[in-house]
Amino acid sequence: MPVPPGAGICLGRWLSLGVRLRHNARTDLRVVRPTALGGIGRAGQAQGNSADDPGGHNRQRHAARWAQTLVVNTATVAPDAITALVKAYGDRFGAAEILGAPQAVRSGAATFVVGGPASAREALAPVWNVFAGVLDVGDRPETAAIMKLLNNQMLLAQVAVIAETVRAGRAAGIDDTTLAATLRESKMMPEGLRNRIEVLFDPDHAGWFNSVQAVKDVTLALELAQGGAPLPVTEAARDAYRQVVQDGWQTHDVTTLVEYGRLAGLAGAAALSRKTTYETGRTQPPGPPRVGSMP
Repeated sequence: MPVPPGAGICLGRWLSLGVRLRHNARTDLRVVRPTALGGIGRAGQAQGNSADDPGGHNRQRHAARWAQTLVVNTATVAPDAITALVKAYGDRFGAAEILGAPQAVRSGAATFVVGGPASAREALAPVWNVFAGVLDVGDRPETAAIMKLLNNQMLLAQVAVIAETVRAGRAAGIDDTTLAATLRESKMMPEGLRNRIEVLFDPDHAGWFNSVQAVKDVTLALELAQGGAPLPVTEAARDAYRQVVQDGWQTHDVTTLVEYGRLAGLAGAAALSRKTTYETGRTQPPGPPRVGSMP
């Protein structure tokens, strides 16, 4: 079945530009923000009827606007936000959650976890074939949202562990050149985190997934358990990301966990020293005392 005219895809902000440039010439897609569909708040959670909109008229207006459109959400949101969109759009709505970094999407190496009515999945199959692999999880869009959150929970908990590995190595006097080389060679280094080894040792931690987003996704992942399953490791990871946000690393990559306990404005000199060490291979000089370090 061909892609229906005017097929709309709701994409997260970080991916929109790449898809516009790569695909709009080939398919009749419109890239929109999640909030343009109505019913999704900034934290990725469902928004109920508010005091300003007691009857849910704004959500109904959004649904009417996209009445002739097949709508697909790719943003990382709570399952109840997906349920609200299913109620608004019915069998014209599906979820296609992205597993992979932005560069993986651009290169065609990413995977989309797709859930929704069979008619919607069939209509959109040619779209995914253009730029990504697909994991079909069946008729429930909420399943795709849950699997995305579980994927990010694994990612972010592992980043927290590897960041502490770097911190422990530094505390034991190992220079960054040796640490980075060991991570590259170690079979214990998760394959999905190898694209972050350089960013771990970059004092600017310039990446694509910041600590604020990490707090949001880990919090949503914890809510999946609804108190029915203790998740102490995931809770500890969430608290660590919250701390680096409070320390001023909001816009930096999640690898800023290696800076845990350092205020962003006070970390520059130590980070510059580490960068020089990492680039030249010289023995790392001792840095200033770390404040608020984890036990």
